[in-house]
Amino acid sequence: MISSTADPSPTHGVTFLTDLPESGQPVKRAAGGVLARLKPKGPSSCSAGGSDLKFFEKIHFAPPSTDYYDSFPMKPGVDYLGSLTRFRDLERMQLMLGQLRVRWPKTWCFCGLDTYLFNSSPKRDGIMVEYDFDRESEAVRISKLERELDKAAPAFVLKQRSYGANSHLQRTATTALNLNNALVRLQEAGGGQSTQLLQRFIRGAGEQACITRVCYRCKYPRKPVGYSIANGYAPSDLEDPNSDHNDLTQQCCASTETSVPGGLVVFKRSSGSALEGAAEVAERMLRFSESYFMVKLEWIVVDVLTDGEGKLWCLQVKSFRVASVCRPPKRSLERPKEDPTSPNGKLQLA
Repeated sequence: MISSTADPSPTHGVTFLTDLPESGQPVKRAAGGVLARLKPKGPSSCSAGGSDLKFFEKIHFAPPSTDYYDSFPMKPGVDYLGSLTRFRDLERMQLMLGQLRVRWPKTWCFCGLDTYLFNSSPKRDGIMVEYDFDRESEAVRISKLERELDKAAPAFVLKQRSYGANSHLQRTATTALNLNNALVRLQEAGGGQSTQLLQRFIRGAGEQACITRVCYRCKYPRKPVGYSIANGYAPSDLEDPNSDHNDLTQQCCASTETSVPGGLVVFKRSSGSALEGAAEVAERMLRFSESYFMVKLEWIVVDVLTDGEGKLWCLQVKSFRVASVCRPPKRSLERPKEDPTSPNGKLQLA
């Protein structure tokens, strides 16, 4: 079943397809191809309270209140990595992330004046963490990638919290960068109160950018639910031959925040390998998050990308719902002192 969309605002500039079979793929062109034929003729009857808008809000998995995440140590979106660094000491964080069997793109994380480098280990499973990396050394390593990079695709993406309308949804503002711009961002990022991420760009399997947003649930119904979010335009569709500054973000990224109005394709995944693989990644992120932050989650929402080799990459924790918080055990902060009545002079804990 195909829902109609209204054109006036970017929020409504989306083509929705529900329960699409696994064989369905993002269309090649949004303007002259299948998407154009999907759009209704004449004025749309969709209103702000219509089913299309509710469906669009549903893929965000919005929290029940604007301050919902404030009371938890775990945060979604860009702030997820920042909350990792604040909740555990470095040694414990390195140990626990080293046991996480999920691929993350190489990520330079800037939390105020602190910097962290997260990278999936190429030789073994798990995430490696480096604290206070040297920016000059990293810039040299990045510069050596120039020969390997596709000139037509971004080299990196910059991610930061979006503080515009509906900021309680913890939206992520994504900016695609070429190599030179990434080197500039590497030197300038950090220093503020918000978390910023510089992340290697992972190219998807198809011509259009496409991610799978999956919700893994612990309670009934346990069956995962997911949506594929695709850029209906190929990069060549949005390329301006007369411009030297084409928008790589709109050409090569699939985002509900940055996509061209009318060029986003969203369809529900009720089954198939795309959903199953993403659900496995989401389940591992849920188990890890519960153990790391000492919380019990009802569900977690994760964005997953499949690259050209069929490997799955976790791009972000989009949202979650907490069932309960486990308080850490109380520990005495006083120094041990000697018991004068003890004949052996043994130390007793206060």
